Amino acid sequence: MIKPKDIREVLRCIKACKEGSSGGQYRIGSLFLYKNIRIGPFLNNYFKTDPLIPTIANYKYQQDILITLHAEVKVIKELNKRRLSTTIIKKGTLYISGLSPTDIVLTSKPCINCMKLITRTSIHRLIYTASNSEGLLIKENIIN
Repeated sequence: MIKPKDIREVLRCIKACKEGSSGGQYRIGSLFLYKNIRIGPFLNNYFKTDPLIPTIANYKYQQDILITLHAEVKVIKELNKRRLSTTIIKKGTLYISGLSPTDIVLTSKPCINCMKLITRTSIHRLIYTASNSEGLLIKENIIN
């Protein structure tokens, strides 16, 4: 069940996306919250600012393409760095929201690889934005 604090945290992610530099790209933001412990928000990387981002040569356009490090992966990296207990991680919530280059809210359901990582990390509650013809939706996913 979506709670008022969930809406506040989704809006916090959207605000971080608006303030973040996108380089004309889509912006996805993510944060983790358990009681008063907040990690993030972090944004997707599109530039070589993280050693985990590989560079792939694109010979057709004679430029390098950077593979993004997803925002939810950055949150999980920080969870590991802080060595939070599994109990806290299981009881916390991961929030994800996204914006287009023109600031339209996007569906930000995690990709299959991020979902595998989220499941392995023991995060049980996931809140993400979705959009349809009626506007913004906030969806909840309970992961067993």
